Amino acid sequence: MYKSELFSIFLNLITNSVKALKKSPERRIRVAAFETDEDRLIIQFMDSGKGLEKELWDEVFEAFVTYSEPDNRFGTGTGLGLKLVKDIIESYNGVVHFVDAPEDWKTCIEIELSQV
Repeated sequence: MYKSELFSIFLNLITNSVKALKKSPERRIRVAAFETDEDRLIIQFMDSGKGLEKELWDEVFEAFVTYSEPDNRFGTGTGLGLKLVKDIIESYNGVVHFVDAPEDWKTCIEIELSQV
């Protein structure tokens, strides 16, 4: 994966988390990574923001779909960030999706990539 692609993925996911935390009394973001026994790399992006209803989890990866509120620093979402993330990850035969967040977290997006 090119460094610019990895940067785009992280930038999109982190700015989404920051926007979700805007009105949250507790503002936490966590990025964790681990390897599986099948030579897969799992990266999880978690935040303590407002969360997203499960029925919207797949929809937000489509172009021009956004549920983020406008932000003075990051602007109004175009609905292209998660689509870009998905396209990059899938071009490397990976998977990106929402998963149930661990306790004390509201949102968790998981990326799974092959290490081979």
